[in-house]
Amino acid sequence: MKNINRTLQERIKDNALYFRGMEMTNGILIIKVQFEEKWGVYPNQAETIKVAKSTETPNEWYYYGDFEVISFDEIFDLIEDTVKMNINAAKKIELLNQKFEELKNIFATEKLEKLETLYFGFNETTIKKPKKKYNKRKKVEEPIITEEIIEMKSEMIDENNYENIEVTQ
Repeated sequence: MKNINRTLQERIKDNALYFRGMEMTNGILIIKVQFEEKWGVYPNQAETIKVAKSTETPNEWYYYGDFEVISFDEIFDLIEDTVKMNINAAKKIELLNQKFEELKNIFATEKLEKLETLYFGFNETTIKKPKKKYNKRKKVEEPIITEEIIEMKSEMIDENNYENIEVTQ
């Protein structure tokens, strides 16, 4: 969650499960957090915020950076992004384990012939596509080639008459 007019007090409260402290020492801003076991820690792209593991407390991390370059809000942004990514990864692992159990049950009960037709895909009705933004620029569309078009073209070409085939890009 990015800082949208939230005070530091609100951000500390929102991250209370992980937040352990903050300070400024010798021009360095420091926020100390403690994450779940096996969580990953991600540095920021600009490398203005550093992350260091505590040598004293397990799963404790220090996010820090130069006071002249970054703010506590920017550090909290990175911490919140890290929490969000780790929660998302944990949910995916949990879902993967559930689906694996479902597959084990299917493989235990179904015949090989039926299992060979097993398909992995998505139920398109449950996936919400993001709304497209209106764009005034003209969009150059690529031609869509479907199997029907390919089939129609192949029917139009005489197998014995290759001289009339025109190659286009």
